[in-house]
Amino acid sequence: MTRLAFTTLAATTIAASAEVCSVGGGIFHDMHDGDMKKMVVDGTGLTITPYNNKEQWTVYANLDDDCTASIDFHVPGKPGYPPVNLTATLWQLTSFAGGRKVGVEFTDPSGTLADATTPLNLWLEPNAAANAAAAANNTNTNNHNHNHAAACIATKAGHGTVFDDMHDGDQKNVASQTEGGAEHMLIRPYNNNQTWAVDAPFDPKDCTALVDFNVPGKPGPPPVSLTATVWRMTRSAAVQEMKQTVEFTDPTSTIAPPATPLNGWVEVIQRS
Repeated sequence: MTRLAFTTLAATTIAASAEVCSVGGGIFHDMHDGDMKKMVVDGTGLTITPYNNKEQWTVYANLDDDCTASIDFHVPGKPGYPPVNLTATLWQLTSFAGGRKVGVEFTDPSGTLADATTPLNLWLEPNAAANAAAAANNTNTNNHNHNHAAACIATKAGHGTVFDDMHDGDQKNVASQTEGGAEHMLIRPYNNNQTWAVDAPFDPKDCTALVDFNVPGKPGPPPVSLTATVWRMTRSAAVQEMKQTVEFTDPTSTIAPPATPLNGWVEVIQRS
């Protein structure tokens, strides 16, 4: 897969907001649409085009000081555009293994499609470069056994943490529990009438978990177990904000190559 030269938000430390948001450009997997988009940032200008398909359309927008942009997808040639402008927010994603990449979260500030704080979609970079950076980090630091003081996933004690599922369009409750000295991720449906549970142990080296969704009561499980990777999401230096996303990939290449994000769950921070 071809990838553009990309300077991640993590590598940007200068305080000027325009420079903090200047991430260059890259190819992103669209969790909702299931296709790919190309995004280029030049100064405060942002350009979005389709990638690796026959569509022909272009979206132009301006980045604000907080690394957000109002996106109007109602442009010639764009199928299935939202009825309102969406807010795109650029996030730096960092994994426990040391990988870094960029994610783009979309919300509806008008409240027409959902509450303004609800993520409607998430675009994620492929993981090839992030995995290479993590491997180099481990080699340089000689740190092959990741020792993290915090839990792999931050959850509310006794309640778990709710995540918005970008692919399924519903919500999941994720709890962290310790069994035999090992941290496990316990996943349950949230705010619907489904009754199922998935228990997946974390790998302590990189905080990934092999998740088998083929459990009693779970509708439409993937045909193979998926790798869940926890990423910390942080905003620009101008905005101190952090949350979590759980990204799913297929280590068997049955659905897609292992570096391809198949789904992203975004942590629910607040709702009005």
